Amino acid sequence: MDKLNRWLTLIANLGVVAGIVFLAVEIRQNTNAVAAQAIMNLNEFGNETARSVSLDENFAKLVTKGHQDPDSLTELEVERYVIYVQHLLNVAEAAWTFRQRGLILDEEFQGWQNSTCSWLAQPGVEKMWKSGRLHFIDEFKTSTETWCY
Repeated sequence: MDKLNRWLTLIANLGVVAGIVFLAVEIRQNTNAVAAQAIMNLNEFGNETARSVSLDENFAKLVTKGHQDPDSLTELEVERYVIYVQHLLNVAEAAWTFRQRGLILDEEFQGWQNSTCSWLAQPGVEKMWKSGRLHFIDEFKTSTETWCY
């Protein structure tokens, strides 16, 4: 009976180990799927923004005007431009958050980091950033200002 108990214990332990290995494989596959979805979402958000500017000539003019001379915008233009800039920076913050959580690699994030700095190099975006910083995660603000300034 003692020998049978040892065999049953060994078989049970092997079953537990196999279950843990299976679970680890499943978690890894799920993590990879989530990471892929995160990258797809970021690219989709970026593409939506680019599409909205490129397909609407009036909006493209507004963005150009806002980037170059934000003080010349009318009240309505300011509202539209602020929404546009807020969207750009929200996407950048999402990319940063995904990187912090390990969902995208540093190499994948590099493009978002470069884009963020090029956006902030625009006088209008920089002005909106400085006036609207309270809307962002503190660590994102600090990181962004470290890369870009």
